[in-house]
Amino acid sequence: MTVLDHERLTDFVMFHRLGLLAVERLVLKRELTTRAMFLLQAMVARMNTSTGRVWSSASELAAEHQAIPGCVCSSIQRLRRVGLVVRCTAPPLHELSAKERASMPDPATRAPHSARLYFLIHPGLASVGGKTRRGWVLDQFQSAIGDRLTPFARELAGVEAEARAAAEELELAELVAAHDAQQAKLNRLEGLRQQLEQGNGHEAA
Repeated sequence: MTVLDHERLTDFVMFHRLGLLAVERLVLKRELTTRAMFLLQAMVARMNTSTGRVWSSASELAAEHQAIPGCVCSSIQRLRRVGLVVRCTAPPLHELSAKERASMPDPATRAPHSARLYFLIHPGLASVGGKTRRGWVLDQFQSAIGDRLTPFARELAGVEAEARAAAEELELAELVAAHDAQQAKLNRLEGLRQQLEQGNGHEAA
């Protein structure tokens, strides 16, 4: 595999392990379908690697995959319902970078209501940039979701709690092992001290 020069540092999307586990649970609970998962993968592949925005519409995704538009819309609705995807209105064009403006579809090819809309994918599953950028996307995502507790947020909280518990259990086990090792060392030193005392006692006698 050859990594292109322009992909080495900037042209990538990060998947997050706990987010993937949360999605896995949604699939096992039949809250997500394989069709919706395929569409989610396609949307991740189209994320702008600077902002995380996905400049694709349902009709464009359907055309690219030779799918029935209604099926794509249904899958998008399912992704939105479980809290993996939201749709937002773009900021003014002058606030967008030249790179992002170049990646936007031609508004003339879209219906008027979707000319300036884009998708965001929950950064707990897939994100771009560092911690600051991820937090910026999460703020936008939460603003679009509102106070609703989504199935994905529920499952993500569950796997995060389990991960914390496992980390705490591992830390405790390491502390116990260190304590036992220290105690064994002290026991050996105590044994040596007693041997020396016994040896000195025999010499004195």
